[in-house]
Amino acid sequence: METLIKNYKTKSINMKKEKRETKREKEKEVLALFKKEGEDMLKSIKQARKVLKEAKKDNMRKEKIYADPPPYLPLGKEFPLLKGTMEVTGELELEGQLETEDREEPAVKTQKQTRQENAEGLQLDCYRQARTALEKMKACQEDKTWFEEGLERKRRKDRDIVAQAQALEEEMEEKIRESGKKIREVNKLERGKSKLFYGSEDENQAEELFENGKGEQGRDKGTLRPLAAQLPILIKGEQGQYVPWASQDLEGLVTRLPDIHEGAGKFIKVFEEETMGKLLAVGDVKALLAKILGGTKMDEILLTTTLNRAVNSHNMDGIVFDAFRPAVWQALRAEYPIRLNPKSLKGEGIGDLENPTTYVQKELKRWKQETEGDPERDPLMSRERVTT
Repeated sequence: METLIKNYKTKSINMKKEKRETKREKEKEVLALFKKEGEDMLKSIKQARKVLKEAKKDNMRKEKIYADPPPYLPLGKEFPLLKGTMEVTGELELEGQLETEDREEPAVKTQKQTRQENAEGLQLDCYRQARTALEKMKACQEDKTWFEEGLERKRRKDRDIVAQAQALEEEMEEKIRESGKKIREVNKLERGKSKLFYGSEDENQAEELFENGKGEQGRDKGTLRPLAAQLPILIKGEQGQYVPWASQDLEGLVTRLPDIHEGAGKFIKVFEEETMGKLLAVGDVKALLAKILGGTKMDEILLTTTLNRAVNSHNMDGIVFDAFRPAVWQALRAEYPIRLNPKSLKGEGIGDLENPTTYVQKELKRWKQETEGDPERDPLMSRERVTT
C-alpha cells in the first residue's frame, strides 16, 4: 500500500485537481495511521519481551536449587625470601633415620660360573617345555574322552529313537491289521446275511463266493460295499460303522429330489435337507449321481474334482464325503447352472398386520434362495426398475 501511494500520479484527465488533492491527503492520513499503529505494536511487543525476560530471571533467582558454595579460605601470609649461606657446626641427628648395614659389593663371576648357570637354566627350560607338552597331551586326552562320551550318548539316543520308531511302526501295523480284520468281519456279515444280493441264507457259501470273487453281482475282490445300495456312515459310540440302506430308500430319495437340470442349487439344498444328521460316504454320493446322471456323466463331473481317483474304482467308497463336499457341489453348480423363468416367479402379498420391512426382507431372502443371486445386482431387477 505504501508503494502504491508513493508511486501514485496526481495528474489525471477525468478527475479535478481539488478532488485529487483531497483523496491524496486522506490516503496519507491512512498510511500515517498504519505506521503509527505498527510502531506502537512493535514497542509493546519489545516491552512485553523485556518484562518476560526480567520475570524469568526473578523466578530463577527465587527457585534456586543449589545453595551458594562456601567461601574460599583466605591465603596465608607470604614469608620473605632470605638470601645468604648457613653453616652447621657439631653433630647432626635426624629423628626416624633409617639404619642401613654396610654391604660389600658382589664379586665378579668368572666365565666358568656363568657357563654353569646358563647350562642349569637350559636344563630348567627343557624341563618346563616337557612339562607343558605333557599337560597339553593330558588336556587333549581329557577332551577326547569327553568327545567319545558325547558320541556314545548320541549313539544311545539314536538307538532309542530307532527303537521307539520301530515300536510305533509295529503298533501302527497291528492296528491296521486289527482294523482290516474288523472290516473283513463287517463285509462277511453284510455279504453272508444279505438276501438282497444272493437270496441265500447260507453264510459260509456267501463268504466263499465273495472271497473267490464269484458273487452273482460280479463285484471286484476286496470291494468294501455293494454298488446297488446306499450305505451311509452312522456314528455309534466312537467308531463309524456302515449301516446298509434298502434300494427302495434310494429310489424314494431320488423321487423326492428336484430335477438337477433346472439348477444344481435347488437339488443340493433338498439333498442336504433329506440327509441331515447322516454321515455320508463317497460311495453313497457316487451311487446317487450314477442313478440320476448315469455313470458316464458322473465320471466326467468327478474327474474335475478332487475325487478323480474314485472314478472306476471302489477304493475310496468308504471315505467320509465331507472333505470332498465343497468341490463336488461346485462342480455340479458349474455343470448345471440355475435356469430362471421370470414368469414362474410369483410374489406373495403382504399381510394386513405384517411389517413392511419384514415383508421386504422375507421376499429378498426368498429371491436369493430361488435364484442364488443378489437382487441388487440382478439384471432382471435393474431392467424392471428402468421400465417402471
